Amino acid sequence: MRTQGTCHTVRKQLYAESGFTLVEATVASLIAALVLSGVYGAFNSAQRAVSQAETASDLNQLGRAVLSDLMHELNNCYPLFEEEELSGENSIVFHALDAIDSKTKLDNDSLDFVTVSGRERADGKPGSDLIRLRYEISDISLASERRRRTSTPTGLVRYTDYYPNLGAQSSGKQSAEPRFTDPAHLQTVEEVRSLNLRYWDAKAGDWADHWEDNKALPSAIEVTLGFVRDADLPAGGEKREHMIYVSGAADLPMYRLPVQQSNGKANGKAEPAGGEVSPGPP
Repeated sequence: MRTQGTCHTVRKQLYAESGFTLVEATVASLIAALVLSGVYGAFNSAQRAVSQAETASDLNQLGRAVLSDLMHELNNCYPLFEEEELSGENSIVFHALDAIDSKTKLDNDSLDFVTVSGRERADGKPGSDLIRLRYEISDISLASERRRRTSTPTGLVRYTDYYPNLGAQSSGKQSAEPRFTDPAHLQTVEEVRSLNLRYWDAKAGDWADHWEDNKALPSAIEVTLGFVRDADLPAGGEKREHMIYVSGAADLPMYRLPVQQSNGKANGKAEPAGGEVSPGPP
């Protein structure tokens, strides 16, 4: 009897020591959860970093393409004069506005100019040697209203007038609103949320944020485009840390040419108003 009781006691002790207690199982589960959480966090961070790198690469390619087109158009900027409706004086078709968005604090400049066009129209209609362009950061839904936006900017809009001053000449008026294309022919880049323009001031020998000389073109223009990183970021939520910037400078060789008035007569000036011809920025 004693031998059987002893064996039974030993067997019970072996069974009791062969499993985990509730506390041990709980601790093991917590440790496993922490390890898995760390592994998942590292994987998620790596995946997010790869996604951001791909987005940055795509935006850089898009930015260089947009900037290349804009640089080409600025390189061929033409000093065409138009007659102002109120004063009756001739002024060059080159209207620059320096502005900052009040909500995002991002640069929100705009530029209206005439350039030599060597491309066919996208709609197949006959074009002209000169076209008038306007670039601005606008609410794309309001782009067709042909006015400065009054709401949150949502993209870069490129307006085109294929026949500069044709409306004024045909109607006999001194000046006319540029006949920019309808919304179906507008070019927009929604990823662009910032546009900053600077102009080379030959007199000061430095870049200027404003260009107010309505009788001459600047010799060079610096363009900086800001692209939003997060495509899901709501309009108005942009900050500088959310942006990727692409910049470049364009020479305007035609600023040395005698400016051409809208009636086809040159004004006889062989250099920009205000003094001697000075080379562009170093």
